[in-house]
Amino acid sequence: MEFAERAEPMLSQEPADRTDAEEPMEPTERKLPTDPMDSALPTDPIERNEFTEPIDRAEFFDRNECQEPSAGSRVVMR
Repeated sequence: MEFAERAEPMLSQEPADRTDAEEPMEPTERKLPTDPMDSALPTDPIERNEFTEPIDRAEFFDRNECQEPSAGSRVVMR
């Protein structure tokens, strides 16, 4: 019972008001990369391989002059 008697006053205390939580945070500006390897990254979305819309499979093979394997063909790996 001794523990319960000591814990009860702690629970009844109200938490102190935190002023830092009420202050609005200022938006942080995005900084440019300072690492030379980071600045070498491509900025073009296609170079970064971030396509915004899916590529039609037939269009992809036509554009790259590849032939899509037929459904009955077998792939042999050596």
